[in-house]
Amino acid sequence: MHSLLLVLVPSGVADVSGFVREQLEPHRHRVDDFRRFDYFVIGGLFDGRILPPGARPRRPHSIENNLCPVRELDPELPVGGILLPDGAWIDGLDLSQPRWREYLRAILDEHQEASLACVDIHC
Repeated sequence: MHSLLLVLVPSGVADVSGFVREQLEPHRHRVDDFRRFDYFVIGGLFDGRILPPGARPRRPHSIENNLCPVRELDPELPVGGILLPDGAWIDGLDLSQPRWREYLRAILDEHQEASLACVDIHC
């Protein structure tokens, strides 16, 4: 199963792609214990969908093609979860759709100066 995961990237992070990979690694599936996913692709099936309206797509599956400011996120984007800068993973599949959107909006309201990276995770 594929799911769209948002990775919250604080402002000032120079190597966004590296930051995203570092954030994801502790959650990667291992044979000896439960983790959240087995592999990920920047963008993947959701490539470019996070871009604000009117933005021109760039290189497919690049971080540039899958990054947007928090304040420009489309509220209708089908987000399955969010990974916070402290490493906390919040899974939206556990909440009903309206509650999830409300909860996600509250999280994003606290991080208006940050950006979001779009990652396709496979579970």
